[in-house]
Amino acid sequence: FRRVLFRSIMNEIWVPDIFFRNAKTEYMHNNTRPNVMCRIDSNGRVSISRRISLVSRCEMDFANFPFDVHNCQLIFSSFQYNRHELWLQWKPENPVYIPTNSGQGYGLRLTDFYLEDESVSSAVIRTNSGEYTTLVICFKFVRHMIYYAINSFFIPCLLVCLSHVSFWIEKSATSARTSYGALTVLALTIFSVSERLYCPKVSYTTAYDIYVSVCFVYVFAAFIEFA
Repeated sequence: FRRVLFRSIMNEIWVPDIFFRNAKTEYMHNNTRPNVMCRIDSNGRVSISRRISLVSRCEMDFANFPFDVHNCQLIFSSFQYNRHELWLQWKPENPVYIPTNSGQGYGLRLTDFYLEDESVSSAVIRTNSGEYTTLVICFKFVRHMIYYAINSFFIPCLLVCLSHVSFWIEKSATSARTSYGALTVLALTIFSVSERLYCPKVSYTTAYDIYVSVCFVYVFAAFIEFA
């Protein structure tokens, strides 16, 4: 049979000192009591579950923004016991469970990305204190494109089309063509500056920067053509 243990009994059970290697902050839930579950099967197998919230590091490359895909890893191993004392391994079947029933409010839902795939692996890390077994889970995140297709790509394309409308204005209408070309250049400049406030702050050029630059060249060339 399976028996749920109380906290007093859990203190007598040895638990490996697992920690997350790439975690920035961690939080153990204790509301209203410590969120820890321990079960013992009839065959002596011990199962322990803890509820933990953490923020981990993820090296991201935004060169293809907003068509970027990111692989974020979660790495954990033992802090004290080396690979000769403690060996960690994944379950052979379904090692990671992620709820997918997002329609009922239980699934994984992100604002900018969606989880395309996850994979698990293991490795041995060598440090000054010894060699330790390490478990790694990799999440593949793909950015949603609906927002950027409507706002970030459609509006600059529309401004480029509007800038070329000035070719159908008579050459004698100097004030009309001058103001029309200046307004389209100014509108695209203001739009690109405002959109950069919500873009990743990186020191290299992204795909979206190239797109906006090409649109700006077309709009500015239409204004120079009249001159």
